[in-house]
Amino acid sequence: MQPAHFLGNIDADGESGGFAERPVLRGLCGGCAGILAHIAHGSLPAFKKSLALLLDERGDEAGSTAELDAALALAPDHARAHSVRGNQLRVAGQFVEALAAYERALASDPTLVEVHNNRGVTFEKLGRPTEAASCFAQAIALAPAGTTIWVGPGSYAGPLSLTTKRLTLRSVDGAAATVISGAGLDTSTLTIRNAATAGTVIDGFRFVDGPVGTAEFGTRLGGAILMINTSADILRCEFVG
Repeated sequence: MQPAHFLGNIDADGESGGFAERPVLRGLCGGCAGILAHIAHGSLPAFKKSLALLLDERGDEAGSTAELDAALALAPDHARAHSVRGNQLRVAGQFVEALAAYERALASDPTLVEVHNNRGVTFEKLGRPTEAASCFAQAIALAPAGTTIWVGPGSYAGPLSLTTKRLTLRSVDGAAATVISGAGLDTSTLTIRNAATAGTVIDGFRFVDGPVGTAEFGTRLGGAILMINTSADILRCEFVG
Protein backbone atom coordinates (compact mmCIF):
# COMPACT_ATOMS: atom_id res chain seq x y z
CA MET A 1 0.00 0.00 0.00
CA GLN A 2 1.29 3.45 -0.85
CA PRO A 3 1.63 6.00 1.94
CA ALA A 4 -0.67 8.94 2.45
CA HIS A 5 0.27 12.47 1.51
CA PHE A 6 -1.34 15.42 3.20
CA LEU A 7 -2.23 18.85 1.99
CA GLY A 8 -0.67 20.32 5.10
CA ASN A 9 1.49 19.30 8.06
CA ILE A 10 3.55 16.51 6.56
CA ASP A 11 7.26 15.99 6.42
CA ALA A 12 8.93 13.48 4.15
CA ASP A 13 11.50 11.04 5.42
CA GLY A 14 13.59 11.37 2.28
CA GLU A 15 16.81 10.20 3.86
CA SER A 16 15.43 6.66 3.81
CA GLY A 17 13.84 7.07 0.39
CA GLY A 18 10.20 6.88 1.51
CA PHE A 19 7.48 9.11 2.83
CA ALA A 20 6.62 9.24 6.52
CA GLU A 21 3.27 10.49 7.72
CA ARG A 22 4.26 13.09 10.32
CA PRO A 23 1.75 15.81 11.19
CA VAL A 24 3.76 15.58 14.42
CA LEU A 25 6.41 13.16 15.56
CA ARG A 26 4.56 10.73 17.78
CA GLY A 27 6.56 10.43 20.98
CA LEU A 28 10.10 11.00 22.08
CA CYS A 29 11.29 7.45 21.40
CA GLY A 30 10.04 7.47 17.82
CA GLY A 31 11.61 10.85 17.19
CA CYS A 32 14.94 9.81 18.70
CA ALA A 33 14.98 6.66 16.58
CA GLY A 34 14.80 8.78 13.45
CA ILE A 35 17.54 11.08 14.72
CA LEU A 36 19.83 8.14 15.60
CA ALA A 37 19.27 6.68 12.13
CA HIS A 38 20.49 9.92 10.56
CA ILE A 39 23.56 9.96 12.82
CA ALA A 40 24.34 6.35 11.87
CA HIS A 41 24.25 7.32 8.22
CA GLY A 42 26.53 10.30 8.85
CA SER A 43 23.97 12.85 7.65
CA LEU A 44 24.36 15.84 9.97
CA PRO A 45 21.93 18.14 8.10
CA ALA A 46 19.28 15.39 8.18
CA PHE A 47 19.97 14.93 11.90
CA LYS A 48 19.49 18.64 12.49
CA LYS A 49 16.24 18.60 10.51
CA SER A 50 14.90 15.66 12.51
CA LEU A 51 15.95 17.27 15.78
CA ALA A 52 14.13 20.44 14.73
CA LEU A 53 10.96 18.40 14.18
CA LEU A 54 11.33 16.69 17.54
CA LEU A 55 11.86 19.97 19.40
CA ASP A 56 8.89 21.47 17.61
CA GLU A 57 6.71 18.62 18.85
CA ARG A 58 8.00 19.15 22.39
CA GLY A 59 6.97 22.82 22.21
CA ASP A 60 10.51 24.21 21.98
CA GLU A 61 9.96 26.62 19.11
CA ALA A 62 13.22 28.49 19.65
CA GLY A 63 15.24 25.28 19.80
CA SER A 64 13.50 23.92 16.71
CA THR A 65 14.23 27.09 14.75
CA ALA A 66 17.88 27.04 15.84
CA GLU A 67 18.39 23.44 14.75
CA LEU A 68 16.71 24.09 11.42
CA ASP A 69 18.92 27.13 10.89
CA ALA A 70 21.92 24.91 11.63
CA ALA A 71 20.76 22.31 9.11
CA LEU A 72 20.40 24.94 6.40
CA ALA A 73 23.76 26.50 7.27
CA LEU A 74 25.36 23.09 6.75
CA ALA A 75 23.38 22.32 3.59
CA PRO A 76 21.76 25.45 2.09
CA ASP A 77 20.05 23.41 -0.62
CA HIS A 78 18.61 20.75 1.71
CA ALA A 79 15.14 20.44 0.19
CA ARG A 80 13.47 18.79 3.15
CA ALA A 81 14.85 21.29 5.63
CA HIS A 82 13.36 24.09 3.52
CA SER A 83 10.10 22.10 3.47
CA VAL A 84 10.05 21.94 7.28
CA ARG A 85 10.84 25.67 7.47
CA GLY A 86 7.93 26.34 5.12
CA ASN A 87 5.58 24.31 7.33
CA GLN A 88 6.68 26.24 10.42
CA LEU A 89 6.11 29.57 8.70
CA ARG A 90 2.72 28.50 7.34
CA VAL A 91 1.49 27.36 10.76
CA ALA A 92 2.67 30.72 12.15
CA GLY A 93 0.56 32.52 9.55
CA GLN A 94 3.58 33.84 7.61
CA PHE A 95 2.24 32.66 4.27
CA VAL A 96 4.41 34.70 1.89
CA GLU A 97 7.55 33.59 3.70
CA ALA A 98 6.29 29.99 3.69
CA LEU A 99 5.89 30.11 -0.09
CA ALA A 100 9.49 31.29 -0.44
CA ALA A 101 10.69 28.35 1.68
CA TYR A 102 8.66 25.86 -0.37
CA GLU A 103 10.05 27.34 -3.58
CA ARG A 104 13.58 26.84 -2.24
CA ALA A 105 12.71 23.22 -1.48
CA LEU A 106 11.33 22.62 -4.96
CA ALA A 107 14.33 24.30 -6.57
CA SER A 108 16.44 21.55 -4.99
CA ASP A 109 13.97 18.70 -5.52
CA PRO A 110 10.88 19.40 -7.69
CA THR A 111 9.52 15.87 -7.12
CA LEU A 112 8.51 16.31 -3.46
CA VAL A 113 4.77 15.60 -3.40
CA GLU A 114 4.21 17.01 0.08
CA VAL A 115 5.85 20.33 -0.79
CA HIS A 116 3.53 20.85 -3.76
CA ASN A 117 0.62 19.97 -1.46
CA ASN A 118 1.66 22.32 1.33
CA ARG A 119 2.37 25.07 -1.17
CA GLY A 120 -1.20 24.64 -2.39
CA VAL A 121 -2.53 25.01 1.16
CA THR A 122 -0.57 28.23 1.50
CA PHE A 123 -1.96 29.67 -1.72
CA GLU A 124 -5.46 28.81 -0.51
CA LYS A 125 -4.81 30.67 2.76
CA LEU A 126 -3.79 33.68 0.68
CA GLY A 127 -7.09 33.56 -1.22
CA ARG A 128 -5.51 32.30 -4.46
CA PRO A 129 -7.56 29.16 -5.26
CA THR A 130 -6.41 28.80 -8.89
CA GLU A 131 -2.76 28.62 -7.87
CA ALA A 132 -3.70 26.30 -5.02
CA ALA A 133 -5.42 23.95 -7.47
CA SER A 134 -2.39 24.05 -9.77
CA CYS A 135 -0.18 22.88 -6.89
CA PHE A 136 -2.73 20.21 -6.04
CA ALA A 137 -2.72 19.01 -9.66
CA GLN A 138 1.08 18.80 -9.61
CA ALA A 139 0.96 16.73 -6.42
CA ILE A 140 -1.55 14.38 -8.08
CA ALA A 141 0.73 14.05 -11.10
CA LEU A 142 3.74 13.14 -8.94
CA ALA A 143 2.05 10.84 -6.42
CA PRO A 144 2.59 7.09 -6.97
CA ALA A 145 -0.37 4.95 -7.99
CA GLY A 146 -2.40 3.82 -5.00
CA THR A 147 -1.55 6.87 -2.90
CA THR A 148 -4.11 8.46 -0.61
CA ILE A 149 -3.96 12.25 -0.77
CA TRP A 150 -5.65 13.97 2.16
CA VAL A 151 -6.86 17.40 1.14
CA GLY A 152 -7.00 20.13 3.74
CA PRO A 153 -10.00 22.43 4.15
CA GLY A 154 -10.35 25.31 1.73
CA SER A 155 -11.71 26.41 -1.61
CA TYR A 156 -9.95 25.13 -4.73
CA ALA A 157 -10.54 25.89 -8.41
CA GLY A 158 -10.91 23.18 -11.06
CA PRO A 159 -10.23 21.57 -13.38
CA LEU A 160 -8.54 18.47 -11.97
CA SER A 161 -7.76 15.36 -14.00
CA LEU A 162 -6.90 11.73 -13.22
CA THR A 163 -5.92 9.79 -16.32
CA THR A 164 -2.95 7.49 -15.61
CA LYS A 165 -3.32 5.88 -12.18
CA ARG A 166 -5.62 4.99 -9.31
CA LEU A 167 -5.59 7.44 -6.41
CA THR A 168 -7.70 8.24 -3.38
CA LEU A 169 -8.54 11.91 -2.85
CA ARG A 170 -10.02 12.35 0.61
CA SER A 171 -10.81 15.56 2.46
CA VAL A 172 -9.64 16.04 6.03
CA ASP A 173 -12.72 17.91 7.27
CA GLY A 174 -15.46 16.76 4.91
CA ALA A 175 -17.52 18.29 2.13
CA ALA A 176 -18.74 21.28 4.13
CA ALA A 177 -15.15 22.54 4.50
CA THR A 178 -13.55 21.40 1.24
CA VAL A 179 -14.87 23.02 -1.93
CA ILE A 180 -13.87 22.48 -5.55
CA SER A 181 -15.30 25.11 -7.91
CA GLY A 182 -16.04 24.74 -11.60
CA ALA A 183 -16.78 28.44 -12.12
CA GLY A 184 -15.87 29.65 -15.60
CA LEU A 185 -14.69 26.28 -16.87
CA ASP A 186 -15.36 24.97 -20.37
CA THR A 187 -14.73 21.41 -19.19
CA SER A 188 -15.71 19.17 -16.27
CA THR A 189 -14.50 20.15 -12.81
CA LEU A 190 -12.98 16.68 -12.27
CA THR A 191 -12.20 14.18 -15.02
CA ILE A 192 -11.41 10.51 -14.31
CA ARG A 193 -10.47 8.70 -17.49
CA ASN A 194 -8.96 5.39 -18.68
CA ALA A 195 -8.80 1.89 -17.21
CA ALA A 196 -5.64 2.65 -15.22
CA THR A 197 -7.70 4.88 -12.90
CA ALA A 198 -10.25 2.16 -12.00
CA GLY A 199 -10.75 1.97 -8.26
CA THR A 200 -10.14 5.67 -7.68
CA VAL A 201 -11.91 7.08 -4.61
CA ILE A 202 -13.19 10.66 -4.29
CA ASP A 203 -14.34 11.23 -0.71
CA GLY A 204 -15.71 14.26 1.07
CA PHE A 205 -15.82 17.24 -1.32
CA ARG A 206 -18.39 19.86 -2.23
CA PHE A 207 -18.50 20.56 -5.97
CA VAL A 208 -19.96 23.99 -6.72
CA ASP A 209 -20.67 26.12 -9.80
CA GLY A 210 -20.98 23.12 -12.08
CA PRO A 211 -19.72 23.92 -15.59
CA VAL A 212 -21.27 22.88 -18.90
CA GLY A 213 -19.19 19.72 -19.02
CA THR A 214 -16.64 18.30 -21.43
CA ALA A 215 -17.23 18.01 -25.17
CA GLU A 216 -17.38 14.25 -25.82
CA PHE A 217 -19.13 12.26 -28.56
CA GLY A 218 -20.76 15.32 -30.03
CA THR A 219 -22.35 16.51 -26.78
CA ARG A 220 -21.46 17.86 -23.33
CA LEU A 221 -20.93 15.31 -20.56
CA GLY A 222 -20.11 15.45 -16.87
CA GLY A 223 -20.55 18.88 -15.34
CA ALA A 224 -18.92 18.31 -11.94
CA ILE A 225 -17.39 14.85 -12.55
CA LEU A 226 -16.78 13.08 -15.85
CA MET A 227 -15.82 9.38 -15.86
CA ILE A 228 -14.95 7.60 -19.13
CA ASN A 229 -13.73 3.99 -19.50
CA THR A 230 -13.24 3.63 -15.76
CA SER A 231 -14.99 3.18 -12.43
CA ALA A 232 -14.64 5.14 -9.21
CA ASP A 233 -16.22 5.40 -5.78
CA ILE A 234 -17.71 8.86 -5.09
CA LEU A 235 -18.29 9.03 -1.34
CA ARG A 236 -19.80 11.71 0.89
CA CYS A 237 -19.64 14.39 -1.82
CA GLU A 238 -22.09 17.25 -2.33
CA PHE A 239 -23.04 18.93 -5.60
CA VAL A 240 -24.31 22.50 -5.55
CA GLY A 241 -25.23 24.62 -8.58
